[in-house]
Amino acid sequence: MTSTATAAGRFIRRTSLGNDEYRVNFKQIDCEVLDTLASDEACAVTPSMSKIYIRLIRSPISYWEREGVLRFAGEGREDRTLTAWDQLLELTGVANSTLSKALAWMHEAGVIGYDARKNGVGIRIFINRARSSIRCRGGEKNLRLVPAPSVTTPAPSDGMPFKEHFCREDLDKNINPRAHSRAAGAPIGEESSTATSTEQPSLNPSERGITHGPSTQFDLAQIVGMVKRELEPVIASACDEAIASACRKEAALNREWFEKAGLPKAIRVAQHEAFDVLRSHGIIAKKALNSGEVGRHCVASEEGREEKNEKIRIAAFLAEAGVLIRQAAANDMASEKSALRAACSTAERELGDLRDRIVTGDKGLPIDLAEVENRLVAAEDRIMEAIWQSTDPGKIETMLKSARAELQRYEAAMEPKVYKDTLRQHVAARLREQHGMPRLSLFYL
Repeated sequence: MTSTATAAGRFIRRTSLGNDEYRVNFKQIDCEVLDTLASDEACAVTPSMSKIYIRLIRSPISYWEREGVLRFAGEGREDRTLTAWDQLLELTGVANSTLSKALAWMHEAGVIGYDARKNGVGIRIFINRARSSIRCRGGEKNLRLVPAPSVTTPAPSDGMPFKEHFCREDLDKNINPRAHSRAAGAPIGEESSTATSTEQPSLNPSERGITHGPSTQFDLAQIVGMVKRELEPVIASACDEAIASACRKEAALNREWFEKAGLPKAIRVAQHEAFDVLRSHGIIAKKALNSGEVGRHCVASEEGREEKNEKIRIAAFLAEAGVLIRQAAANDMASEKSALRAACSTAERELGDLRDRIVTGDKGLPIDLAEVENRLVAAEDRIMEAIWQSTDPGKIETMLKSARAELQRYEAAMEPKVYKDTLRQHVAARLREQHGMPRLSLFYL
């Protein structure tokens, strides 16, 4: 009884509208779409095909990106987070597989367009239109307004009318159109002329042949339209040519500035920065104050002083790294056969050997920084391998989960191999901090 009363309140038992009524609150669906959704092929896929389509076109206003385009991007609620697919399932009210098959079939049939992408773009559904339901607009139904000739006759009613163009003014505007012919008129003389001149001012404009119909009036809108149609191509062509000329001129000026000033300046800055980096790492000698013949001995002594300072810095770095490695090995409370303590001892001996060679080596030979860097990197790799072996696998797994949570937003933008290496480096940095291991590369000098 309750449902019957509700239906009776929502619907009326009428099949047509009154003379003063019109339809509102309705949706237009093409006949081709209705036939496709009610076809046997659609029912074979799922009997809920029509239900899914109707619920899509009756989606809430928040899901409409623009006219005819639905966008589902997911949303967060108090209890959980809904993805775009969860929103579609909630809207259509069908099962997961049913909705997937229905959307795929409607997309293949052309009823809708379906586009689903990654990285938070969401799902877009395009409500297509039937080709047979579209017609192009033709010309205007109303004919162009053309001035018509005056209804008044340009000649006496009992005489032969003139054959004139409709735009020509009435030649007989000063002649009474209702006057009798000359044969029936008064005798020609002074009296008749006087009478005519006396009666003429008393005639109204209509009797004098002066008309104010369409033939003597100008259609201002039509004239403006004609002038506009004539001038538009000329003005548009002139404006386009002026704009194109100005753009070409500005482009030429920008190109000239870039070739003469911008590009050489960028090259000089890049070269200067590159040489500064090479000098800071000792690959090339620092620039002398005077590169001429005068003061050559001063330049050589300056280069020797710089090389000596570089050796002192590297030796101090190796000594400090050796002390930190010794402390890290002492903090390891494992057995004497611990892999980490063995790797630390080997690295400490390697650093000591490098330091002795740099300090007591032949002063005439430059430092082979490439060899020093390779030996330091090898020692650091052995230490990290020992740290990985001596750490509890459960602890490593926990650290990997934490790293995945921190780097989750970068996973979609990285290759799988690069992302895996990044996770390992992240965990390695945490393990190095826990054990107090220093970095051994000259990059950190």
